[in-house]
Amino acid sequence: MNSVTDFWSFFEGFCIMVIGIVISGVLALYGGMFLDGFITNMAIAGMDGGAGTVWDTTGNINIMINIFYFACCMPAIFGIAVFFLVATKRMKLDMFSSSSTSEYDNW
Repeated sequence: MNSVTDFWSFFEGFCIMVIGIVISGVLALYGGMFLDGFITNMAIAGMDGGAGTVWDTTGNINIMINIFYFACCMPAIFGIAVFFLVATKRMKLDMFSSSSTSEYDNW
């Protein structure tokens, strides 16, 4: 591999990471605004989840909100994982080798 190919692979992984982080941010922002509006409207309607009344006596809505925010974080986690894998594979970083190449590169 030449250094230009390594750079473009590294840059591609970086772009995937940034796009994943941006998607996660947008999902969390707009999804959070929707959830806040939903909870506010339920409180106005007299079904306040925090007081444990009709709307949510078991705490299930809080579990669903946490699952939603976890799902919003998944694109960022996948983007960081892709960037890490591209960086370690293309740059030939290896914990067993002190140089950038290894005798096992071609198998």
